[in-house]
Amino acid sequence: LNLLVATKVGEEGLDIQTCCLVIRFDLPETVASFIQSRGRARMPQSEYAFLVDRGSQRELNLIQNFCEDEAQMNNEITSRTSTVEYVDFEEKVYRVDSTGATIGSGSSVSLLHRYCSKLPHDEFFNPKPWLYYFDDAEGTVCHIILPPNAPIHQIISSPQPSREAAKKDACLKACQQLYELEESSRRELHEMLVPSALRERWIKVERKKVSLSSYFIKFSPSPADRLYKEFGLFLKAPIPQEAERMKLDLQLARGRSVMTEIAIIDKSEFVKDFVQLGKDDVSSPISTFYLLLPVIVNKYRGSMTVDWKLITKCLSSPIFRTPKDNTCDRTSHMNNCLYLSNGPTKIDDILNSLVYVPCKDTFYFVSGLFPEKDAFSLFKEETNYANHFAQA
Repeated sequence: LNLLVATKVGEEGLDIQTCCLVIRFDLPETVASFIQSRGRARMPQSEYAFLVDRGSQRELNLIQNFCEDEAQMNNEITSRTSTVEYVDFEEKVYRVDSTGATIGSGSSVSLLHRYCSKLPHDEFFNPKPWLYYFDDAEGTVCHIILPPNAPIHQIISSPQPSREAAKKDACLKACQQLYELEESSRRELHEMLVPSALRERWIKVERKKVSLSSYFIKFSPSPADRLYKEFGLFLKAPIPQEAERMKLDLQLARGRSVMTEIAIIDKSEFVKDFVQLGKDDVSSPISTFYLLLPVIVNKYRGSMTVDWKLITKCLSSPIFRTPKDNTCDRTSHMNNCLYLSNGPTKIDDILNSLVYVPCKDTFYFVSGLFPEKDAFSLFKEETNYANHFAQA
């Protein structure tokens, strides 16, 4: 006698071809359990038996109800009289004829989210698609709003029998349009020319002073609730007059925008001994030559000067120096050193500079020092700084 004793876990997943009898010692709780346990008997003319209390009409009625419910399910499947909406799971595919690459509607959802996550962003802006659904006379429609820095703003699916089908249809359309737009841009790249103002080199100039055309870039945010650092563009050749009058409306996240225009046109002189303007080995035909520097604007005189103090602070950061410049003599500079994970560093090189925090993928400006704290000081009364950043 071949006998297998199992709990109700055996209702699913067991495929015993030679099983011809299933006996339940306890009654099933649902119709699904009733059908699944009987399905373990795989041989033709198999039997399905229950052990019930003698004279228990309640248990007999329960079995009878399970049989009637199963019969109703089979009848609805056969005649399609169920009011449950039928979902067509047919996979739609987009194929690139030139390469043979394909993408299905199922994988397009995750691919679109991954594309949006790769768009430029910072800690205040998380680029991702927003999906909305609405019903019309022909079915459910999915409306996708892409991040503002994506080349496409919105996608609308065709009517589908369910939300899931509408989402897949819209995502597949978005992937197709993004790919075709990118391919179109690639085909046009060979026709794009570098403006003459950016091709004018300033290297190999014999004069000690170099005179550059300078342009103040004015930022007008909307809403005007924050300030943007003022920058100047410096070129050897002047830009065309039509470019001087051009305004560009930059669309940012959360409905924000910044109107960009050239407000001040001037001439600036740079001394080559103090300002490194390039290298003599630059020979690429698409190379550009310009300076984009922070400036201080005198609105009354209509002029601007380079903010060398801010540039010096930024360039004092160790990330712009070679490792040998950042080393600290452990014996002679004991009172002017910070002992970091990569070795001792001069305090003067850390103050008023930029530091990079890998765990947050962010740059910070160091404005001060807490000499009474070190790596083993308490962090939020739970752990010390060393353990916290090791876990981060």
